[in-house]
Parts: sequence; structure tokens; C-alpha cells
Amino acid sequence: MINRPGLPFPTFHPVVQRLTDRLWSSSRNGNQPGLYCVRCDYQAQEQELLAQLQGNLKLRWHQVFFQFTAAYYSDLALADLNGKAKGLLCLWLAPQAQDLENILNLLAATLINLGIQPSHINGAMVFGLTPAVKLTAATFQQHQIPPWIVVLPTADYQQRQIPDGLATATDLGEITWSPQALKDFWQRTEQDYFQKLAAAGPLTFPDHHYWDLAPNQRRYQDLDLATKTLGDGTGLLCFIRGRQAHQDQQWQTAQQAYQESLRHYCRGEQGIDWLKVLRDNPNSPLLEQLSLSQGQRLAMILFHLGLLLGDRPQHYQAPSPEGEQALQYLRLSRCLWERQEQWAW
Repeated sequence: MINRPGLPFPTFHPVVQRLTDRLWSSSRNGNQPGLYCVRCDYQAQEQELLAQLQGNLKLRWHQVFFQFTAAYYSDLALADLNGKAKGLLCLWLAPQAQDLENILNLLAATLINLGIQPSHINGAMVFGLTPAVKLTAATFQQHQIPPWIVVLPTADYQQRQIPDGLATATDLGEITWSPQALKDFWQRTEQDYFQKLAAAGPLTFPDHHYWDLAPNQRRYQDLDLATKTLGDGTGLLCFIRGRQAHQDQQWQTAQQAYQESLRHYCRGEQGIDWLKVLRDNPNSPLLEQLSLSQGQRLAMILFHLGLLLGDRPQHYQAPSPEGEQALQYLRLSRCLWERQEQWAW
């Protein structure tokens, strides 16, 4: 079995262990199932599953096609492949993917050209399968790469009939997270998001599509699901929605979302309203109790509110109350950034 260094896998162990044993067992025989089905709620769970099954294999080939992306991991370089090679093939279907049989035929032809034979592949993983993808019972059978491991997004299939092409699959169930693991995932997403915004600086407005956080993208949907499951954290989603509406010049929608996010992030322990403290006295000793992370988030939201109110077309011609409010938000944001000695102005 391939060694798997790193932190313990925080999900449902029997699923991972069974697949690991099947992929890397010394005896591969035809009596074992050739098609497995695993369900995941979150893309991060899929990534963790892949990391565990990949082990210490190295990426040897990666290519992006129109309807899919493929990668091959192996313990040997492509030029050194032989019958003893250990390899894992991965296939990520694009949102526009429709006919899996055609995709697998193209993939098979590409692998032949690369010199990657079925004997060099211990198994193949398929991610991103949606109900829109066409497949039949023979789709996987005609490609001699057992086992196939199809990872289904739970949200797409929990109330839908499994397609005929997976009717014979061994269903291993759903990979799950503990409440603490889910909370950790949400906090990592929040931290990563605000750190990227801070690193971009005040003179740029990064597009959410680059971070897979546009409303129709998987990471955004994962964050939305985690927020609903936890029953907390709406401030982050409101801010992301506000930035999207701001970029789309939906001024009122953006302002409402920003203000809702501000209401969330200005709350402190023991009923402290950090926005009120900041407005009353930007040099208040109480601000020493404001954590670095919360201060950064407040500064970011205040900056975007000021930017939004200053950007609205009706303020270009003459001063207005909202224009003055925009300046106040920007001043408060700058005050917080200066306290943290971050973000060059």
C-alpha cells in the first residue's frame, strides 16, 4: 500500500480505506467490482479523497480539453512506464460536458498517444458528473480500467434517480464531515477569501470567477450549503453577493448586501458594536480588543461600502448625503487599516 503522509483524513474512513485497498492491493483480480460510486457534499471533500488515494504518486500529465480536464499520477515518469507502474487517472468534467462516452473515447486515444496503457492505471476517478451528462450501462464497461470511481455531488443526486450507467456500481455511500470539520472548512474559506482581497489592494476589483465564487460556481455553492448547515456565517455570503452586485452595477442590491454583512461583522462579544465604537472615537482604547481578523474584515466591508456609494452615477454631478457617507466609510476603513499597518494607501 502506498504511504500517505500528512494529517489524518477527517472524513468517513471506511470509504477511503476500501478504495485505497482496492487500488493499491498487490492482487488485482476480476472478481472485484469495477465500478464504485461515492457521494460528497463539498468539493473540498473530493480534493481530500483524491489526496488520500493519490498518496505519494506524482503528477505526470495534465491537459485541459473543452469538456473536461484530465490528469495522470504515477510513481514512474511517462518514459519509464512498465507493467509494475502504479498509476491513477483523474477526469474532471466541465459544466458544459454532455456525452461521457465521447469524452472517454477521446481520453483513451490521448492516453495511447502518450504511451499510457491500461496496465499502467490502477484506477480512474471521475468528478463533476451531473444529471445533464449522458451515459449508458456500457459507457464504463468498454474501457478496461477497473475500477472506475465516480464521485457524485450529493446536492445534484440526493433527490434524483441514479443514471442507468451507474446502476451496477457498488455504492459506498456518502463522505461526511463532523460539525467541527465543517466549521473548520468554513473558517478556512473565510480567511482565504479576505486574505486574497487584502493582497489585491484597494486599486483592483478581483472577479469572483477567478476564485470559483461566482453564484453558479461550485465553491460558492459549497459555501452556501455550509452556511445553511451551520446556521451561521451569513455575513461572508452577503459580502460576496454584494461584491457581485457591485460589479454588475446593481447598486441597491449591492448596498443592502454590504450593509447586512457589516451588521454581522461589527458584532463583538458582550454586545459590543464595533462600528459604533469606531464612529464615536476612532482612537478608543476598546479597539485594542478588536481581533486582527475581525478588524480586517470590517475595514474591507467599510471600504467597499464607501467605494460603492462614491461610484453611483448620480453622485458624479453634485455632492450628496450618500457621497458624504461614502467618505465617512472610507475614513473609518482607513483608520482600521492604519491600526493594523496593512494595505498601502
